[in-house]
Amino acid sequence: FSSVSIMSPGNIPIHWQHLLDTLVLFKLPARREDRRYPRWVKPKPSKYPHKKKDASQLN
Repeated sequence: FSSVSIMSPGNIPIHWQHLLDTLVLFKLPARREDRRYPRWVKPKPSKYPHKKKDASQLN
C-alpha cells in the first residue's frame, strides 16, 4: 500500500473498489448450526503404557 501515496487522487476509488472485491474472496462461509458430528475435546494420551492382559487372564 505504499504506492497509494504516490497515486493520483482520482484513482483511489478505483483501487478501493478493487480491494473490496478482492476481500470478498477471503470471506469464510457461514457456520453450520446443524453439525452432524459435533466437535469434542480428545482425551490426552497417557504417559504410561496400557496394561496388557496375558492369555491366562482372558478367560
